[in-house]
Amino acid sequence: MHGAHKGRICLGTHGIRHLGEALVLKHRNDSVLHRTNAVVGGIDEWLRKWQAKATKEIAHLIAICSRQDRTNNSHAQGTAHLAGGVIDR
Repeated sequence: MHGAHKGRICLGTHGIRHLGEALVLKHRNDSVLHRTNAVVGGIDEWLRKWQAKATKEIAHLIAICSRQDRTNNSHAQGTAHLAGGVIDR
């Protein structure tokens, strides 16, 4: 049964929260621009754009963790575990 999920990356709520916090911190400097876009372009369009950007960045972070984890580097493995995720192989 475990093999059925080979290659799938599972993030717990702990990891999702940390990724979310990292994204919020990363984009905090753009908050004024984001608020302006929300008013001018409509909140729905802004949310769609932000969600797409956040999803792309999360995928990039997961890819980095996955690549580093495959190198068997202890620091990289620590990074993957810090995110609260489990990478099945």
